[in-house]
Amino acid sequence: MVYSVCLVMSAKTKVKHQSGSKSIALKVMQIGFVYVVAYTLMVIAMHAWNLVTPEAETWHWVAAGMLLLVNLGVWYSVKINGTKRHQIALIMLLVFAQILFAALNVYWERGMASAYPVLFVLPIILSTVMKNPKMIYSSAALSAFAYSSSVYRYFYNYYGEGYMVQLWTRICFISVLLLLIAWMLAITTDTKKAN
Repeated sequence: MVYSVCLVMSAKTKVKHQSGSKSIALKVMQIGFVYVVAYTLMVIAMHAWNLVTPEAETWHWVAAGMLLLVNLGVWYSVKINGTKRHQIALIMLLVFAQILFAALNVYWERGMASAYPVLFVLPIILSTVMKNPKMIYSSAALSAFAYSSSVYRYFYNYYGEGYMVQLWTRICFISVLLLLIAWMLAITTDTKKAN
């Protein structure tokens, strides 16, 4: 009898934990919607002052729309399906989408001269929802790779807008910075070492 009571109590705590992680995932998705709205407001402001070409503006709108669709799909899937494994897969999908979104923006805004490397921090922060340091480090490594690739590609497509030394020092500095941010976040989310 004591054994069955313990099983029932542990089942109840698991259900509470899943619903708690589900509510955290849903709140994170809501923040993702605010992220897309802030980005679209920036695109509108850049258009109002003629800071971008119509073609570039079109690509910004397409990227914002795609990120919104991915965020909406992930939000809806998390809302209707409550399994932990499904939530982790969907959050990783959103992390990949945000990394791609940041890489495209860095490329569109002149590579290493871009002010958008800060966008790579958002998927790293999003990966902390999973409370797994390996996921945080992997999202930071993917962010560093995506940043390096977009900056390197821009440099060779528009050769002469910077120096090779400038390219490699910027890639190394931003990559190390992203990994340091991941390290700090992993320390704060690692529940095994905190207890």
